[in-house]
Amino acid sequence: HLNYTFRNYDSWIIRFGAIDPLAGKYPYWSPFAFSGNRVIDAVELEGLEPNPLRLLWDKWKVNFEPQTTASIRLQAIKHKIFETTTYPPQTRIGRIYEDAVIASLGFIKNKDSFYSSDPLAKGVKPDIVGESGTNILNISTMKRTRYQFPNALFTDAKYAANINKDSEYNQAQLRTMIDVLAEMKGGYVGTSWRPNMAPSDYGAAVLVLVVPYNTEIEHNPKNTDIDYCSLIEYATQRNVQLYRRDTEQDPNNPSYMRVSAIVTPLNVVSTGSDPSYDNIIKAPGQGVDMDWSIK
Repeated sequence: HLNYTFRNYDSWIIRFGAIDPLAGKYPYWSPFAFSGNRVIDAVELEGLEPNPLRLLWDKWKVNFEPQTTASIRLQAIKHKIFETTTYPPQTRIGRIYEDAVIASLGFIKNKDSFYSSDPLAKGVKPDIVGESGTNILNISTMKRTRYQFPNALFTDAKYAANINKDSEYNQAQLRTMIDVLAEMKGGYVGTSWRPNMAPSDYGAAVLVLVVPYNTEIEHNPKNTDIDYCSLIEYATQRNVQLYRRDTEQDPNNPSYMRVSAIVTPLNVVSTGSDPSYDNIIKAPGQGVDMDWSIK
């Protein structure tokens, strides 16, 4: 047995003998997870939450400032991206930015495709796919029950000055992500699986956009077509919660960046419940160097 202050790990059965005491505080992790599923870059605090060591370095040594598309472009010029790329440089810079965001958040890039019910829509691969959930209050018993939805939290990084649901890059990608989340079925009530339960009915279908500080996310478009709606309006119509997270950089080394701790909700959706916590961790990502060698 490995003895922690708050729970013990049984190496014979390769699992903890009890759930994490803070399971209710972190719905996006399994109650049996270790170190927030970040066993490479983090250590666990006595059986509780992970403590990314690099965050301490960032806090002591780096005074981060907002990262903009212009500053990223200047670094791309410095690293000769425009001279050595045979396809659109914007696409390559986007991949480099995406890779840095995923590394900052401590995840591995998602490789699974998701499909909406639209037969004409292509499959989408959000950069990060995670679990979302909420606690539902039972008025009669005044107790809360945990509702969890696997794969209902999408995070996608976008290097762009403007973002809308019909972007010229990856045409209609974000719209399809919203559709997939809105149509998703299946979740847990406690430990009981409910195949027809939809996360969008509980405010638990979530799309997080990670972007540079100056990026404008379409809200009130200039398009005067009465049938047209913006990205935020579309997500609201489909009852998908939309969040924004910005990125920051080291002013002395702009290629060293991280995801900011600030999480901004972009819309209000109907929850049909009394959610007791958010799905997004409000903590900064770890600092990482952008890999300009990525093709």
